[in-house]
Amino acid sequence: MKIAPNAIPHTLIHHTVRKCAIRCTGENFIACLILLCCTLWFPVSVQAFETFSCKETWFDATLKESIDSNRQPDREQNCPVRKIDASMENTGYRVMDDRAYWFSTSSNRRSPCPGVGVGALGQIFNPVCWLPSKLQVHHTHAERSFWLVSNDGANFQVARSNQTTLTPAQKTQLNNYAMDRSSVYLRSSKIKDADPESFEVIFPFSDDDSLQQYSLATDRNHLFIDGWAFPKIDLAQIEWVNITCTDEPYKCRTPIIGKVGNDILFFDNGARPRLFPNLGTPDLTCSRREYENYCISNGKRYLIDRRFEEPSLVAQPKD
Repeated sequence: MKIAPNAIPHTLIHHTVRKCAIRCTGENFIACLILLCCTLWFPVSVQAFETFSCKETWFDATLKESIDSNRQPDREQNCPVRKIDASMENTGYRVMDDRAYWFSTSSNRRSPCPGVGVGALGQIFNPVCWLPSKLQVHHTHAERSFWLVSNDGANFQVARSNQTTLTPAQKTQLNNYAMDRSSVYLRSSKIKDADPESFEVIFPFSDDDSLQQYSLATDRNHLFIDGWAFPKIDLAQIEWVNITCTDEPYKCRTPIIGKVGNDILFFDNGARPRLFPNLGTPDLTCSRREYENYCISNGKRYLIDRRFEEPSLVAQPKD
């Protein structure tokens, strides 16, 4: 007789294990051992050992507004799809009742016997932990939060790109942008001064792994880097500056500095991109010591201070 999927509930196996642990002594030890082996012999594919739950929270305010005001959710509900797996997007946009939201998903998988090594010695007293992991009951709980982005859901759409062939990473970057009739958005935030009619996501550094982490776009008046507005720059004319590490190599994680006409464009991981005017002189040289970036321009030495999110330029005294 063929066993139907999920015909053997996990509670039966756990009950069998616990029962064997209590009664498997003396003359019935062999019988219990045989029963336990037969129970574990059934194919894992017919068991149901993964359980799921999911909750949604909705905020009628932006992510920043919700954090700044410590706002409580405006409504909560169970997810329409209880199981959220790797095939589903963890972030993205959703239009609901003519309003557009940005969502983010987190999940946590709990197991009855999660530990390993010395810290898991106590689990030997739990009969369930005698079972292989695939025969234990695991529970995944997901939480998906939605923050209001736009009240113009009828005109809300993903941003444009003229590049026809995109890598998976580029598709992810493109899907982080959206627009409605009057504004452009990057994830949960509105991009200041962006023009939706001429806005386009671009990928000028697709052959440079170090620059692919930065998201670029343009409109008729601006270049946008990670949502920050810059003057229109001809990216093809950037001259990348060789940065010297003046410390132990393992202490140097050099930034990226490009010379654009008379200015320099500064990138560093975790910091806001900045354009520093009038530093792109013929004698420009830059160096890195631990987390400090120095540039010499027109005979003067400057520290590009990036201890905070927005790097700043600090003139250094003469030696």
